[in-house]
Amino acid sequence: MEYNEKKWWQIIARAGALTSTVCCVISVFQYLVIKKYDAFPPIRYDSLIINFFALACFIYLAFFPLHFRAYAVLFYVYGVGNLLDNGNILGFLCIFVCTVFLFITDFFKSKKILKLILLYIAPIIAMCISGYNSGTINFLITIMHILGAIYMTGLVALVFYPRFREIEAHRTIKYINPSDCTPQELIWLQQVLNGTKYNAIALESHVSESKVKARMLELYKVLGVHDKTEFLTMYHNCEFDFSINVPKTTN
Repeated sequence: MEYNEKKWWQIIARAGALTSTVCCVISVFQYLVIKKYDAFPPIRYDSLIINFFALACFIYLAFFPLHFRAYAVLFYVYGVGNLLDNGNILGFLCIFVCTVFLFITDFFKSKKILKLILLYIAPIIAMCISGYNSGTINFLITIMHILGAIYMTGLVALVFYPRFREIEAHRTIKYINPSDCTPQELIWLQQVLNGTKYNAIALESHVSESKVKARMLELYKVLGVHDKTEFLTMYHNCEFDFSINVPKTTN
């Protein structure tokens, strides 16, 4: 990823915050005029909850734009809320986007099937509650629409999957000035990128975990990121190497 990608994600987060602010105003108006009188509390308050939650997430993302799992949580809550409120296609799309963000942040690297099952329990329950409240015919229509959306999403995935595999197979090399990093620390960076925990790195290197954490925070700054989450996002598909042609970052 290019360094300016963080800037673009920050712009997207600010635009999302602005959009969510408008949605919050509309949801308050909707509550006062219509939903205030709904007998079922989850539906009565769902628009207020999901829109104000989305606003809070976008404000957070405006400061930490590469924390992609915040996007996953945002779209999950928004998706479940819309499925509960008969916004079935939007709800399905939100759950799908949530899954994509979790995938690119390596959430499904282990126990993939179990995590997918747990992830989809709440959306299915929300859809069933919505179907029960709207009647059998509307519920069947909802199922039909969602199956259609799944089919079309599958077609798009089939088109782009081979290209995605090609991109994943290509590893970008990120060069670091030898003055900024020791050979051992270069290995640490690659290990963290591959999912190794700090305590395992410390045990293998015969140093304290606090030393590994402190040094990694310094190296993240050298690489232009704020923390481990941004590091994993920005350098997801990178390998690290030394080059004296790269400007020295530390003093």
